[in-house]
Amino acid sequence: MAEPLATIMKYIITILILLVSLSVSGQPHKIPELINYLSICDENEVFENYNRINNRIAKQDISKNILTLQLDIYGNCSIGDTSWINYSNDTLFIWTGPIEMQINDYVIMIAESECDCYFHLFYDILNLEKTPQTVIFNENVISLTSQKFLPEEYKLINGKEYLIYDSNGVYYEYNFYKNGNIKTIRMEYGLISKVLHYNEKNELIEVYLDTRLLEDGNQKIMKIK
Repeated sequence: MAEPLATIMKYIITILILLVSLSVSGQPHKIPELINYLSICDENEVFENYNRINNRIAKQDISKNILTLQLDIYGNCSIGDTSWINYSNDTLFIWTGPIEMQINDYVIMIAESECDCYFHLFYDILNLEKTPQTVIFNENVISLTSQKFLPEEYKLINGKEYLIYDSNGVYYEYNFYKNGNIKTIRMEYGLISKVLHYNEKNELIEVYLDTRLLEDGNQKIMKIK
């Protein structure tokens, strides 16, 4: 008697699982919806080497079907005007200005502004159960990373590799003596420039620092030898 009872119980459980599955699958799919958008232009960040900025996802979290994102983006000031999203095949599409695109019968156009800025963009997106596999911002894929700038870049000069951009976005420029030794290294970051002077024996003899473009800035020359 125990065996038929067990068979009946398995049959009932199977039916219940099937009914629950049908109930869940029959529920209407909720479309992800942008419920909050905040853009902050970081006026404390002045980038001479803006092309080295790594547009990125700085923070990402999901709780109670709400995806919270912080994007750090350098771009045109029209970015801050408005934003909208779409979600498809585990990919989150995010658009801001300046842009011109057609959606169905409508053309959306946000004109370019006359300024650029380093933006912190904050998003709350409802009806997402997991973080998207891919995020595309204004047609470019961006990733979650702590790296504010693009990776180091080197250039082959006189048969040797020299650092041109470091991982902090600093630009390096070199001048050489006829014997091939470095004469000067100029470093630029934002409104600050620094020049290292070497003698022909490759010994550092002088450091020049220029911060005059900053508030209360000046220029200094430090003799080493």
